[in-house]
Amino acid sequence: SRQDRAREAERRTYEETNFVRLPKESKKERAKRKAAEGPRAGGFGGEDFRSLGEGADRIARLTKRSAGSSRAGALEKSRKRAFTEDGPRGDGVAAIGQNFEKRQKKVEGWKK
Repeated sequence: SRQDRAREAERRTYEETNFVRLPKESKKERAKRKAAEGPRAGGFGGEDFRSLGEGADRIARLTKRSAGSSRAGALEKSRKRAFTEDGPRGDGVAAIGQNFEKRQKKVEGWKK
């Protein structure tokens, strides 16, 4: 990054003006410096993923309808599922049991 290049340039000029070689930065020192810089400097695997969220925000802003618009846009019509406000459904375990009991009654009816 730009900060790393600036740090290297400062180190190089110091070494050249004082005719001395500074020891290479150890892993421990490097880890301490990166921890001090915080997560904003690096990212996952040394990559900077901050700019990825900007695109999503921009898309949401561009596709949002104005407040006065009454009709549903093509984007809203293309949604597969309607928005529900009643909260999450169950985990499905009870429904499986009910289906099994229903099937069991049906099979018992065949045997008679």
